[in-house]
Amino acid sequence: TRTQVALLVETAVPGTGAQPLRQLHWAPAARLLVSEQIGQRFGIEANLGFGQQGLKLADTERGPFLGTLALNGPLGERAGFFVEAYGTDRAALTTGTTAGLYWRPQPLLRLDVGTGRVMGGPGAGSATVGAGLAMRLGR
Repeated sequence: TRTQVALLVETAVPGTGAQPLRQLHWAPAARLLVSEQIGQRFGIEANLGFGQQGLKLADTERGPFLGTLALNGPLGERAGFFVEAYGTDRAALTTGTTAGLYWRPQPLLRLDVGTGRVMGGPGAGSATVGAGLAMRLGR
């Protein structure tokens, strides 16, 4: 087995998404991810973090806690898949699922695309779409 730890940073883009999920301001978040390889092919990942509903210090009082549990695996030499369950909470728990694909054009770079559905909370029934870029720093 191989354990990896990473820091994830992200933000919601203002004015995008379904109405119950739409943010009026940038909503930065950070999460600590722990990943464990299972056998030769698959990995399991869990992360926990915190987000804000704006860029001011006072916005931290309204930000949600974030958590996910995911399974990933290869679909070839440079591509793979992931499936994920997530939850966010501050005042009302929001839960959902996401599935997607990733591609590694270089060993230290990963591009993700995914889609999902909000299962519970204010945005229940809404579809989600996302994209990500991951870069490994160091060796």
